[in-house]
Amino acid sequence: MIEQQPLTSRYRSAHENSTAQSGTDPRVLLASIVHDFNNFLTPIVTIMEEMQTQKMGSPGQLRRIEAAIFSAFRAKTLARQLLDFANPRKLQPAAVDISQLLESLEPVLASVLPTGVVIRFDVAGNLPPALIDRQLMERALLNLVINARDAMPDGGEVVVAAAIDRQPGGRAATRDPMIRLSVRFETWGCPTSRPKVAEQASAL
Repeated sequence: MIEQQPLTSRYRSAHENSTAQSGTDPRVLLASIVHDFNNFLTPIVTIMEEMQTQKMGSPGQLRRIEAAIFSAFRAKTLARQLLDFANPRKLQPAAVDISQLLESLEPVLASVLPTGVVIRFDVAGNLPPALIDRQLMERALLNLVINARDAMPDGGEVVVAAAIDRQPGGRAATRDPMIRLSVRFETWGCPTSRPKVAEQASAL
């Protein structure tokens, strides 16, 4: 019979070994913990999504399953942020087609929204390429959409928009063009109250 070492003891031993060795970066230990966390979380999310798809449970149980899936996605986002801290990388700017970027992200962004929240894209035509780090932009958009979702417990609409804008200052004809990428949301809330609208924007 093989006795499995508890995770707390395992990480404590790893930390003691890393600190005993000169020049060892403790971020290596952090990366190891985050990788294990992701490995534990993935099958949990998979099983919950199967239960949700097959409608295994009462309406109340299905709502709790949906909430658990959303929490798991937030945990995976946090894990990615911790990995970025543990393994920092240089920015990798490149010319990116914003229309194509948003089109590829649509199913990902829609997957983190509950049934009471819809997502809509308002993208201007003929946008020029933007010089950005694609991976960081995808992560920023995902975080903004998740924040919008959390602010709409009663349902609503998320709008991701992209359009040509001009940098402030000087005459409009002489300003350098830029792409304004924004995420705004409108929550229905109480039927007797006015919809709440908020917007977060980023200039590219």
